[in-house]
Amino acid sequence: MRSRLKPWFVRFVLLGFLVNVGSMVAAAQPNGETRPTIAFWYEGWQENILDKLRPANLIIGVQPNAVTQIHGVGSRALNYVTFYQAVFGTDFLKDASDLSNVGFHTKAGYLPSAFSKKDNYVLCSNSIELRRRISAYVQRIIGAQKYDGLFVDNSYLAPASAMVCDASHPHVTPEASGAEAYLDLLGEVYQEVKNINRNAIMITNPGSPGHANGLRSGTKTLWDFSDYMLWESYGYSSLLGAAHNRWTSTIAQSFALDTTLHTGKIIALSYPRNLAEAIYSYAIAQIFGFAYAANLGEQDYMKDREGGHFGIFLSQLPADLGQPKSSPPQDRKNAVLTRDFSHAKVVVNTGSTPYSLKTQRAVILYDGNGSKPAPASTQIVIPPSNAVVLVFK
Repeated sequence: MRSRLKPWFVRFVLLGFLVNVGSMVAAAQPNGETRPTIAFWYEGWQENILDKLRPANLIIGVQPNAVTQIHGVGSRALNYVTFYQAVFGTDFLKDASDLSNVGFHTKAGYLPSAFSKKDNYVLCSNSIELRRRISAYVQRIIGAQKYDGLFVDNSYLAPASAMVCDASHPHVTPEASGAEAYLDLLGEVYQEVKNINRNAIMITNPGSPGHANGLRSGTKTLWDFSDYMLWESYGYSSLLGAAHNRWTSTIAQSFALDTTLHTGKIIALSYPRNLAEAIYSYAIAQIFGFAYAANLGEQDYMKDREGGHFGIFLSQLPADLGQPKSSPPQDRKNAVLTRDFSHAKVVVNTGSTPYSLKTQRAVILYDGNGSKPAPASTQIVIPPSNAVVLVFK
């Protein structure tokens, strides 16, 4: 998440999704809990930040000094970490000489990360020394610092996922591929996190659900070690220009999910740049049954830069739609997507012409302009690529 995806990786993730989507693993909510309201926060922490993130009760990526305050209001905090890569001077990779202990080595040398950054290298999940360092990290983060779980970014990528590390450092399982070793490592981390705090949460980010199926060790996939899984750049990416809008492929992939399987593990992370985009991405995620998250902070709001944080829209979105009263839509040819909930109705216009509807009862209308009361029989026009959420009064 913290690095821009290269075009080859985007193609790899999409291909993996289309190939593997039919075999998605059914997922139950962890510990039978209600799905949390999620916010990311990757900027500095001050006391007023918590008010900006309401009504989130699960906040991802915060600094250690935020944990106590978040716990004080009954919410939970997740630590950001990646086991795929590391730069020099970090918990898992000290310096260039330390690559011989934890780096992923091939005939071409130590593999650089797929994400562009100076001195950024792929870690060997099969390294005994790396496993020791990661275990110590988990003990500190979950045990001592009292985080409520981990957000594990950047799952293992090609080419390392299909290769075998040939470094001379001791390996846990000789001849295991990068993907197999990574899954085994993640299984150990998952168990250790739960041993420290059985209610802790593990969220992984494979980029898309399809890529998760491609990470396999025996009968296990990434789904087995994920309480929730991120679908990043859902509809809107953090890129500029035409690359920002990914709705054609995102909606097609959302339809391609096997709706007979439980999709409650999926968190749709979108990068809207304004409220209209936030409502649109939120509405589509709700229609397909996904949890929703957006942005990473506010420092780049209204700025033209790629990979930015863009703004905070959570407090302007409906807080509670209630339980679904209808299934996700099945007709891929219908440009208007709708879904009924016990407290609301969601309507999305994915087409190229305006769509009109009339409210059947008094509602609170949420759209790209904000929220306002709307009496029964109000005529509403939804422009193309826009959405409304009608919350019953």
